[in-house]
Amino acid sequence: MIHSNHPCHEPHIYAGDFNAYTAEEIESHITPLDSHALFHRVGDTNPAHSPASPLTTATAPAVDFRGRLLLNMLNSIEFIITNGRFPSPSPTHRPYTFFRKLNTYSILDYNLIAKRYAPLIRPCQVLQNVLPASVTDHMPIHLHLDLPTSSNPVPPIPPHTSTARTLYHSKRLKDPKTKDAFTTALAKKVANTSHTFGRLTSQLLSSQITPQSSTAHHNANHHSSQNPQEAISKVQSSIIETQSEPSKKTCL
Repeated sequence: MIHSNHPCHEPHIYAGDFNAYTAEEIESHITPLDSHALFHRVGDTNPAHSPASPLTTATAPAVDFRGRLLLNMLNSIEFIITNGRFPSPSPTHRPYTFFRKLNTYSILDYNLIAKRYAPLIRPCQVLQNVLPASVTDHMPIHLHLDLPTSSNPVPPIPPHTSTARTLYHSKRLKDPKTKDAFTTALAKKVANTSHTFGRLTSQLLSSQITPQSSTAHHNANHHSSQNPQEAISKVQSSIIETQSEPSKKTCL
């Protein structure tokens, strides 16, 4: 959840692929006075790419429903969409951020910032056709803010040492090389998990509990009455949950 209670000297930008249709709907918190400083946003005029109605009762995560959720969020925290708005865009140019084959374009990616920081924005442009289609089907957005500088030196950023993540998109599994790479990585993960299961199973079966006090002795008797296989299953379930955390390096 995003809150708009950030310090006034710390603008926050939220950017990325929201997979949401907003068309050219104006944020409802923009007043007539605001409209003098904010250009009209040029968006996607395809009727099929409109957000869901404000009165929708849909709950499925469709693109139009996500668009309505995004607009609701912007209105609740007084944020605005910057792409397609700064500088005053050409009415004949559509700042599409996503494309499919057969010349199907849409706007799914956004840069969002609090309305009060609009005077800091210089250009915000979608850089179309700068990346090959083999790399991504999204287009980058360049946002330039005129921020005040500080005389205090900025501490150096520590080097990034974590291993680079390998991402697999399901649609790309149709490529034989990508499918083979994913299959190999998955087989390696399964082998490592099986080794961990075997080692913990051996430790559980060979371990003995030595009571340190009458209380500990009572607890030991209580646990010893459990089925060893049941204890092993609990440990295995815990490992599976750990293996499923988002911090793993290979994901689909």
